[in-house]
Amino acid sequence: MTELIGIGNTLKKIYRAYSLDVLNELNKLGHESLTYSYIEVISFICENEGVSLKVIGKSLGLKKQTMTNHIAELEKRGVIFRQQCESDRRAQLVYLTETGEALKRNLFAIISKIEKDYGEIIGGIELERLQGSLEKFHQRLERRNELF
Repeated sequence: MTELIGIGNTLKKIYRAYSLDVLNELNKLGHESLTYSYIEVISFICENEGVSLKVIGKSLGLKKQTMTNHIAELEKRGVIFRQQCESDRRAQLVYLTETGEALKRNLFAIISKIEKDYGEIIGGIELERLQGSLEKFHQRLERRNELF
C-alpha cells in the first residue's frame, strides 16, 4: 500500500492522535460519548462565547444540519444554552452553562497535560517552535484566502 505523502496527510495523522488523546482524557473524567466534532464546537464556544450558530458553523466548516444537530445535542446534555440576539432577533447566540464551564476547565487542563506530554516526546522548545510555525502558516493561508 502506498501512503500519501504531504503536509496535509501528516497534519491529519497528528490531528487524529491529538483528538484521540483529548477524548480519552475526557472519558476518564466522565465526559463519555463525546465526539471530537462536539469538542470542536465546545472549544469554539469557549473561545467565542455569545457567538451565533451561523458563525460557529461557518468557522468550523459544518453544514447547517450538522451544526443544528450538534447544538441540539450539546443543549440536551446541558453543556450550552441558546439565547436570542438582542440586535438581530433571527439569530441565536450560544453560551456555556455551569456544566459547560466545568467541561471547559477540564478541557483546558487536559490540553495542558497533553501538550506537556508532547513536549516530553519532542522537547519543549521544539514543540513551541512547531506551534509557532503552524500558527504562522495558518495566518498566511488565511491572508492568502482573503485576497481571492
